[in-house]
Amino acid sequence: MEKCNDNKKRTVVPLDKMSRNPCYNFIRSIPRISDKRANAIVDALELTTLQDLIKQDKEDFLSVKGIGESLADEIMNAMKGKRTEGKENEGIL
Repeated sequence: MEKCNDNKKRTVVPLDKMSRNPCYNFIRSIPRISDKRANAIVDALELTTLQDLIKQDKEDFLSVKGIGESLADEIMNAMKGKRTEGKENEGIL
């Protein structure tokens, strides 16, 4: 986590890790999600737009190999703008 210009702490993904796929970029910004895991989620769920991502529910994420209960919860919380440590962030829902 790094402080941004607005003094809020956010996970910062280096530009060399950014993708043209906004779903990948959002998922990759979640702590504990590696490049490999983000790619697996995007590929398995065929996510290309944020609208595709918004339509997913916890069970969809659980259907991806390597995604368990706690990580699916973290993804859903990030989409709702919540962080596990209780701090709010900007979600997409």
